[in-house]
Amino acid sequence: MLLTRVISAVVLGPLLLYFVYMGGAFLLFITAVLALLALHELFEMVAGLGLKTWKISGYVGGLILVLGAYLEQGRFLLFLFVLWLIYCLVFFVFSYPQQRIEDLSFNFLAITYVVLLFSHIILLRGLNQGIYLTFLAIGLTWATDTGAYFVGRAMGRHKLAPRVSPNKTVEGAIGGVLVAVAVAFAAGRMLPDKSLTPGIMFVLAVAVGISAQLGDLVESALKRFAGVKDSGWLIPGHGGVLDRFDSILFSIPAVYYLFMVLIIS
Repeated sequence: MLLTRVISAVVLGPLLLYFVYMGGAFLLFITAVLALLALHELFEMVAGLGLKTWKISGYVGGLILVLGAYLEQGRFLLFLFVLWLIYCLVFFVFSYPQQRIEDLSFNFLAITYVVLLFSHIILLRGLNQGIYLTFLAIGLTWATDTGAYFVGRAMGRHKLAPRVSPNKTVEGAIGGVLVAVAVAFAAGRMLPDKSLTPGIMFVLAVAVGISAQLGDLVESALKRFAGVKDSGWLIPGHGGVLDRFDSILFSIPAVYYLFMVLIIS
């Protein structure tokens, strides 16, 4: 199982980094594909729970959100997100009582959680230093996951969130953050962008270390709620797209908004 996970990571990791490096339409394509696949997995996860999923409008709305992030670098994204909220509410009104408040809540959450967060890959890459920041966010996320896994196995004693993810420990979580900080300081010496000072790198590393693990726990909670082991089957050893990118869904926005506050403001 571990070997399969490693092989999948070795293949998919460089591929993702290649699309980030290319940026533009290449990144738009892969982001749209991943976001819609993850959204589909989320819809399928709750299929047996009695919730009505708005698949067609969800896929179309999700694609429009990703395209909005690409075309306007975030200025148009909020407007599109508000339109999605209004659409959900109006659709609920005119389809009541066939649609319940639970259906409205889930479908709004699905787009928000998966597509809106995924779109931040495009937003982060679109910044002036975006290529370095995106590589950094992805690398720190991987470092966090790796550190948490190995430190947790070696030293884990206290459960972090046993009802959601029984194998995760407080020691592993701390180890993940510390590994992210170490990788950030090492990367800071190689980055040509000198605005990323050691202090900023430390803040970004801690933010990624925490947010990445929260993203993992959120997806674990959703799987517990749905009663499934994996979100899908597409990636050998990892499960589905959502299983592989749950941490990045939280860490990329964290880096984007922190950078906007620390550097641009």
